[in-house]
Amino acid sequence: MPITRTKCCRRALLALGLLATTYSHAITICTTIATPTVFGVYDTLYASPVLINSTITVACTVTLAALNPIPYTISLSTSGTSNTMARAMAGPLGSLLQYNLFTSASYATVWGNGTAGTQTVAGSVTPLSLASLVQQNHTVYGRIPALQTVRVGVYLDSITVTVDY
Repeated sequence: MPITRTKCCRRALLALGLLATTYSHAITICTTIATPTVFGVYDTLYASPVLINSTITVACTVTLAALNPIPYTISLSTSGTSNTMARAMAGPLGSLLQYNLFTSASYATVWGNGTAGTQTVAGSVTPLSLASLVQQNHTVYGRIPALQTVRVGVYLDSITVTVDY
């Protein structure tokens, strides 16, 4: 009887804290960890954008005899604005601080779910032996455009990280 891989997907929150999740299918056990994206203090008079990086880690361990590469795709959800191309953090009295998350340091491609001009990020892990843990890190590039007029206060947003394999 052949071993078949079932499609699985796991979600983790990015931006509000560290959240680890574990999922499995017929031949592997995988964990996804998304570190928070914390932009820090935003100065409305500063003429340069605020740039910050965070990391999404996908780690897998083979539990059965198949040591094949494990491909996956990472997508990021929309924000509270329901628009991946124009994400915004919510602040005091309905104030919104525009930002976005990108696939590279060029800040040219919005990391989303593959629709409306956004892209997902593909990767794979190849176990070296049974019970070996193999992980792949992916950098998330965050950017807040400069010179936005917003109220003083705390701004938050939640993004869901989905890993399909």
